[in-house]
Amino acid sequence: LSSGINAEWPLRPGDYLRSLGVKRAAEVKRDADVGVANSQSESGIKTSEAEREHMQAKYECDARIAENKRSYELKQAEFNQEVNRSKAEAELAYELQAAKEHQTIKKEKSTDCDSALIPLL
Repeated sequence: LSSGINAEWPLRPGDYLRSLGVKRAAEVKRDADVGVANSQSESGIKTSEAEREHMQAKYECDARIAENKRSYELKQAEFNQEVNRSKAEAELAYELQAAKEHQTIKKEKSTDCDSALIPLL
């Protein structure tokens, strides 16, 4: 019986249906494996896209934070400059007023001395 015919010939009842079921089960398993592979591939692609979008949003936020920090520091520097200018003006005004008072006192002393000398003459 080397003619390539199965030694179990003739088939027993139900062998044909059983072989159809095995074949169909293999097809279903293959389709399921393909579906899982496709699903994993799509999942990987979507995960990569989500990660890229996340990083882009993070970089945009970091850029806005840096810009706002720079703006804040510039405003703070302008404010400090204005405060320092006001302090300097106040100090100069104080020194000027002190000099005027000192000059007025000198004049009064000088006038008092002159008036004190006149009666003595």
